Amino acid sequence: MSQENVEVVRRIYSHLALGNFWAIAPLLDPGITWDWGAEMGLVEGSEVYDGRGGVETATREWLKSWERAWIEAEEFLDAGDQVVAFVHVSATPKHGGPEVSMRSANVWTVHDGRATSMKGYTRDAALKAVGLEG
Repeated sequence: MSQENVEVVRRIYSHLALGNFWAIAPLLDPGITWDWGAEMGLVEGSEVYDGRGGVETATREWLKSWERAWIEAEEFLDAGDQVVAFVHVSATPKHGGPEVSMRSANVWTVHDGRATSMKGYTRDAALKAVGLEG
Protein backbone atom coordinates (compact mmCIF):
# COMPACT_ATOMS: atom_id res chain seq x y z
CA MET A 1 0.00 0.00 0.00
CA SER A 2 2.78 2.49 0.76
CA GLN A 3 4.06 2.55 -2.84
CA GLU A 4 0.49 3.36 -3.88
CA ASN A 5 0.57 6.26 -1.42
CA VAL A 6 3.76 7.55 -3.03
CA GLU A 7 2.04 7.39 -6.42
CA VAL A 8 -0.90 9.45 -5.14
CA VAL A 9 1.48 12.15 -3.89
CA ARG A 10 3.56 11.95 -7.09
CA ARG A 11 0.37 12.58 -9.12
CA ILE A 12 -0.45 15.60 -6.96
CA TYR A 13 2.96 17.12 -7.67
CA SER A 14 2.69 16.29 -11.37
CA HIS A 15 -0.36 18.54 -11.49
CA LEU A 16 1.26 21.22 -9.34
CA ALA A 17 4.39 21.29 -11.53
CA LEU A 18 2.16 22.11 -14.50
CA GLY A 19 0.31 24.81 -12.56
CA ASN A 20 -2.85 22.69 -12.40
CA PHE A 21 -3.56 23.58 -8.78
CA TRP A 22 -7.25 22.84 -9.11
CA ALA A 23 -6.75 19.41 -10.74
CA ILE A 24 -5.58 17.87 -7.47
CA ALA A 25 -9.06 17.95 -5.86
CA PRO A 26 -9.97 14.32 -6.75
CA LEU A 27 -6.74 13.18 -5.07
CA LEU A 28 -7.68 14.90 -1.81
CA ASP A 29 -9.96 13.42 0.82
CA PRO A 30 -13.02 15.68 1.36
CA GLY A 31 -11.94 16.13 5.00
CA ILE A 32 -8.24 16.86 4.31
CA THR A 33 -6.28 18.97 6.79
CA TRP A 34 -3.86 21.38 5.08
CA ASP A 35 -1.14 23.09 7.12
CA TRP A 36 1.55 25.11 5.36
CA GLY A 37 3.62 24.85 8.55
CA ALA A 38 5.39 27.61 10.39
CA GLU A 39 8.70 26.75 8.68
CA MET A 40 7.44 27.65 5.19
CA GLY A 41 9.22 30.93 4.43
CA LEU A 42 7.23 31.70 1.27
CA VAL A 43 3.90 31.28 3.03
CA GLU A 44 2.55 33.86 5.43
CA GLY A 45 0.73 32.74 8.55
CA SER A 46 0.36 29.30 9.96
CA GLU A 47 -3.38 28.75 9.68
CA VAL A 48 -4.63 25.19 9.31
CA TYR A 49 -7.24 24.69 6.59
CA ASP A 50 -9.87 21.95 6.51
CA GLY A 51 -11.52 20.23 3.58
CA ARG A 52 -11.10 20.70 -0.15
CA GLY A 53 -12.56 24.19 0.18
CA GLY A 54 -9.90 24.97 2.75
CA VAL A 55 -7.17 23.78 0.38
CA GLU A 56 -8.61 26.06 -2.30
CA THR A 57 -8.62 28.98 0.16
CA ALA A 58 -5.04 28.23 1.25
CA THR A 59 -3.89 28.03 -2.36
CA ARG A 60 -5.65 31.24 -3.40
CA GLU A 61 -4.18 33.10 -0.41
CA TRP A 62 -0.71 31.82 -1.26
CA LEU A 63 -0.98 32.65 -4.96
CA LYS A 64 -2.25 36.21 -4.46
CA SER A 65 1.26 37.44 -3.58
CA TRP A 66 2.94 35.99 -6.65
CA GLU A 67 2.98 36.80 -10.35
CA ARG A 68 4.12 33.24 -11.01
CA ALA A 69 4.67 30.35 -8.63
CA TRP A 70 5.62 26.74 -9.12
CA ILE A 71 6.37 23.70 -7.05
CA GLU A 72 8.57 20.81 -8.12
CA ALA A 73 8.94 17.61 -6.15
CA GLU A 74 12.55 16.47 -6.13
CA GLU A 75 12.26 13.29 -4.09
CA PHE A 76 9.65 11.14 -2.38
CA LEU A 77 10.21 9.13 0.77
CA ASP A 78 7.88 6.25 1.56
CA ALA A 79 7.00 6.30 5.26
CA GLY A 80 4.06 3.86 5.36
CA ASP A 81 0.79 5.79 5.58
CA GLN A 82 2.85 8.93 5.20
CA VAL A 83 4.86 10.21 2.27
CA VAL A 84 7.53 12.88 2.56
CA ALA A 85 7.88 15.02 -0.55
CA PHE A 86 11.06 17.07 -0.74
CA VAL A 87 10.12 20.08 -2.85
CA HIS A 88 11.56 23.14 -4.51
CA VAL A 89 9.22 26.13 -4.47
CA SER A 90 9.91 29.17 -6.66
CA ALA A 91 7.90 32.34 -7.07
CA THR A 92 8.09 35.75 -8.69
CA PRO A 93 6.61 38.56 -6.57
CA LYS A 94 3.58 40.32 -8.03
CA HIS A 95 4.96 43.81 -7.46
CA GLY A 96 8.45 43.28 -8.85
CA GLY A 97 11.62 42.03 -7.36
CA PRO A 98 13.74 38.97 -7.92
CA GLU A 99 12.45 35.43 -8.05
CA VAL A 100 12.55 33.74 -4.66
CA SER A 101 12.92 30.05 -3.99
CA MET A 102 13.21 27.63 -1.15
CA ARG A 103 13.45 23.93 -0.50
CA SER A 104 11.14 22.34 1.99
CA ALA A 105 9.43 19.08 2.76
CA ASN A 106 5.76 18.24 2.88
CA VAL A 107 4.48 15.32 4.91
CA TRP A 108 1.37 13.78 3.39
CA THR A 109 -0.88 11.20 4.99
CA VAL A 110 -2.74 9.03 2.50
CA HIS A 111 -5.67 6.64 3.10
CA ASP A 112 -7.68 4.77 0.50
CA GLY A 113 -5.97 6.51 -2.40
CA ARG A 114 -6.57 10.07 -1.18
CA ALA A 115 -4.50 12.53 0.78
CA THR A 116 -6.02 13.16 4.21
CA SER A 117 -3.44 15.66 5.44
CA MET A 118 -0.48 17.75 4.32
CA LYS A 119 1.91 19.70 6.53
CA GLY A 120 4.93 21.73 5.47
CA TYR A 121 8.28 21.41 7.25
CA THR A 122 11.97 21.94 6.85
CA ARG A 123 13.73 18.79 5.63
CA ASP A 124 15.03 17.75 9.06
CA ALA A 125 11.73 18.50 10.80
CA ALA A 126 9.85 16.39 8.24
CA LEU A 127 12.14 13.43 8.80
CA LYS A 128 11.66 13.77 12.53
CA ALA A 129 7.86 14.00 12.11
CA VAL A 130 7.75 10.61 10.38
CA GLY A 131 10.14 9.02 12.87
CA LEU A 132 13.31 9.22 10.78
CA GLU A 133 15.66 11.63 12.50
CA GLY A 134 17.13 14.30 10.19
